[in-house]
Amino acid sequence: MCNIFNISLYFMRYSLILLLCIAFVSCGEKKAKYSINPVDKLMRDLTDSKSYAIVLYDMEVDESKKIYKHKYRVSKNLQDSTAKPHTTEWINVDELFFAQNLDNMGLELASKSPKGEVSKIPAPPGLNGYVGNTEYGRWKQDNGGSSFWEYYGQYAFMSHMLNASQPRIYQNTYQHYNTYRSNPVTRNQPYYGSKDHSFGTRSEEAKKVNPSFFERKQQQTQFSSFKEKVAANPRKYTRAREPNPTTSYNRANTSSTYKSPTTSKPSTSSTYKSSTASKPSAPSYKPSTSSRPSTSSRPSTSSRPSTSSRPSTSSRPSTSSYKPSTSSRPSTSSRPSTSSSRRK
Repeated sequence: MCNIFNISLYFMRYSLILLLCIAFVSCGEKKAKYSINPVDKLMRDLTDSKSYAIVLYDMEVDESKKIYKHKYRVSKNLQDSTAKPHTTEWINVDELFFAQNLDNMGLELASKSPKGEVSKIPAPPGLNGYVGNTEYGRWKQDNGGSSFWEYYGQYAFMSHMLNASQPRIYQNTYQHYNTYRSNPVTRNQPYYGSKDHSFGTRSEEAKKVNPSFFERKQQQTQFSSFKEKVAANPRKYTRAREPNPTTSYNRANTSSTYKSPTTSKPSTSSTYKSSTASKPSAPSYKPSTSSRPSTSSRPSTSSRPSTSSRPSTSSRPSTSSYKPSTSSRPSTSSRPSTSSSRRK
């Protein structure tokens, strides 16, 4: 008896320890919260601005210490000539967000157009609402006959404010950008130009706009090493290929889960139609009505089998044999004595 008690106490003790460990792990998981990236924070601070542009200006990485940093060039109220852009200090970002924007230096990571349309898809500065908008500029031909975008004199400062990574945006690039954005496959992907990397980190213009990034040789070594690590482990950095992993994932999940029941609702509509069309009770009800002996062939009026199939009503012997008995009543129908005596 004592041994059984000791064994049960032993199991209870270790079960309690196991439960405490599970509770500790689950509490630790609950405490892990998603931290919004610096671009989201800047957008939140710029909510009241009529327009803005957040351009990725510089990057820095230290793989040994797992430190990833960004600098942003922020411009707000772009139509105001008195407004001045400012460049932020170094801001720490997480590894995934850094990997996501490896090729996006010099691009707008977020912007708000003059019409109030917000975009979080990386693109060359100015393409969200300014380039192609005749209120701010026009298409002008160069010496070779190619059309490029030129801001009006009163808006010439906007090119500097936006920190455009390429001085001229040609009309064929603008048209290619619109085609790229209208394509369902590429509409949510960063745009690097009609040619391979005309914009972004690997473009020639990026070296002119931010030469210090390319002059830091040690930084370039670290940067290249990190790029190789991302390429070697695509599964870990799959979400980094999207312009905004959290936002775009939720949108895709919402749209897909919303559209699938609506578009592929054959189960509801088809089962409903099939159950309505092939309802055995409806078609088989009419035949049963038409083949009811009591209604269609009405033998019941003469002989009433269906109505008279009720034994209590149809085969009432007293009622059915009452008339014959009336016609053959000896006392009333053949009263011989009375008729013969009157004739005499």
